[in-house]
Amino acid sequence: MSKILRRSGTKLSKEDTYSEQVTIDVGDDNVPVSHNKKIITSIFCSPNGSYVVTWSEDDKSVFGYPVIKGQDELKFDYLISSSEIKHLPNCKLYGVSDNKHVILMTERQVPYNFGRFLKHLIDIQPCKIEIVPPAIIDKLEFFGPHKSERFLIKGHYAKSLKVTYKMANPYTLKVYSAINLLKHDGNEIEVFTVHPDHIIRVWNNRLFVQELMESEWPEYLKSVIDDNDQITTLFCGESVKKTLEDTLKIYKSDHDPGSTSKKKTFTGHSFIWNVIFHDRFETRKNFVLKAQKFDHEENSWDPVEKSVEFPSSHFLGDSTYFMECNLLESEDLLMITPIGVFIWTIKSDGEIGLLYYWGLYDGTRSKTPQEGIINNLESILKDDQLKFSNKKLLPSPHFNRIVKMRKRSTWFTEHDKGWGTMNAPNFQDLLDYYMNDVLLLELYGDDLMRALLQECDDEFVETFFKRCLILSEFQIEDGNISSSIKLVNIIFSSFPQLSEKSFTFVIRSLAHLAFIPSHNFKDSL
Repeated sequence: MSKILRRSGTKLSKEDTYSEQVTIDVGDDNVPVSHNKKIITSIFCSPNGSYVVTWSEDDKSVFGYPVIKGQDELKFDYLISSSEIKHLPNCKLYGVSDNKHVILMTERQVPYNFGRFLKHLIDIQPCKIEIVPPAIIDKLEFFGPHKSERFLIKGHYAKSLKVTYKMANPYTLKVYSAINLLKHDGNEIEVFTVHPDHIIRVWNNRLFVQELMESEWPEYLKSVIDDNDQITTLFCGESVKKTLEDTLKIYKSDHDPGSTSKKKTFTGHSFIWNVIFHDRFETRKNFVLKAQKFDHEENSWDPVEKSVEFPSSHFLGDSTYFMECNLLESEDLLMITPIGVFIWTIKSDGEIGLLYYWGLYDGTRSKTPQEGIINNLESILKDDQLKFSNKKLLPSPHFNRIVKMRKRSTWFTEHDKGWGTMNAPNFQDLLDYYMNDVLLLELYGDDLMRALLQECDDEFVETFFKRCLILSEFQIEDGNISSSIKLVNIIFSSFPQLSEKSFTFVIRSLAHLAFIPSHNFKDSL
C-alpha cells in the first residue's frame, strides 16, 4: 500500500473544475408507483455515482436506480417498501454504497442507544451494528475497492466524549477497530476522509493520500484487520444463477459437454478444493471431495481431515461421468451434479460441510446423468420470480427434499454395494446448521417450517419450534429485538396448521412465550 504526498493547494485545470450538467428523467415503465405518489424528500448517490436511491418521508420507502453511463433515463431496480421497515422507529435514509448497501438511521430516546441499521438492498432483515461500549455514531462512510467494500464508523462516548473509530464488513456485519488503518507513521490522526479507492489524511498541515490497491487491499484486511474479506455465499446469488444458466445452456445444446476430468482443483486465497474420481476397482468407483485451508501464520496449506464421498453410479453414463464445479466469491464450492446442486463450505470446526442443496433426487436412478443435470437445473431456474427473485440472494434450499432425505440413506443404488459406510453428504447436518444460525433463520426460517409441516415431520417440527424460541430469547437478552420478532413470527405463522396437529403443543408453546423480558429489552425499544 503506497502513500502519495499531495499538496493542498494544487491548481485544478478548467476541465477538472467544470463538468457538463445534464437532467436525467426517471423511467416509470412497468415499475411500482414511486413512493405511492408521495413526495420524494431526499436523494442519495453512491460514492462513485453508480447507484442512486430516493426516500419519501411520508411514505417511508426506498427506491433504487443504477446509473448507467450513456443512458439518459434511470431505470427502476429495487424497492424497500414501507411495510418492510415499519418496525424501525423514526427511520430515515442515510446513504447508499456502490454495491447497493443501504444505511437506514433510527433515532432513539436515550442518546447512547442511537443506532444505525445496515441493510443490503435485497435483504430487508434488520441487522444492527453494535459498538461496545455503546457510543454515539457521528459519521458513517463507505470505502474500499468494489468487491472488498467496507464502511467506516466514527463515534464518541457519551460521558467522556472520547472519539472511537470502527470499520465493518457489510456482508458479515463484523466490526473491527479502525485505529491502525487511520494512523500516519504510527501517529493517530483526526482529520481525514475516505473514498472508494483512497484514504486522505491531514498530518502536520499536509495532505497525504493512501491508495487502496485492489490487489493488496484484501491481504491487508486479512493480515492487519483480521477480516477474511469473504462475501457471504448467501449474497452470491447473481453469480450462482449465471453459472446454472450457462451450464443448462451447454447441456441442452447439441454440444457434448464431455466427460469430467479425473481430478479438478479450485484454488482461492484461503481454501483449495479438489474433486477426484477413483476408478481403480471396477466395483468401488467413487467421487471424493477434499479441501485444504491456508494457515496465514505458518504460510502453509493444511489438509482438511475429513473428505466427502459420492457413489459413482449417479454420475456415470457408459464410460463418461458428469459434474460441473465453480469456486464462488465466498470461496465455497458450487457443485452441479445429476442428483442436485450442492454448495460446500468449510465449517467453523474446520470440516467440510454442506451449506446448500437443491435437487429432485429421490434415491433412484431413472435418468441418464445428462438428463439428471438438466432436470435439476430447470427445476431451480423455473419460475424465476419465486426462486431467484432477489438478484444477489440465493433462493431457499429445497427444504422439502432435504426433510425427506434427512433420515434415509438413499444415496446408494444396487451398483454401490460396499459403500454403505462412506462419508456421504448429510442432510441432517444441513438442517442443524440452518436451525442454529439466526441470519439463516431470518432469511429462510419460514420456508423451512413450511416444508416440515408439508412433510409431516412432527418430531423435527417440535425441535425446530423450541430452537426458534431459545434463539428468540437470546436475541432479546442481547438487545436485538428485531431479530427476536422475526424468529417468533416463524412460530406464530405456523400456529393454524400446528393447532390441527396438536392443540396441546400450541398451548404449551404459548405459555413458554410468556417469559419475563431481560433488562436489555427496554433499551432495545
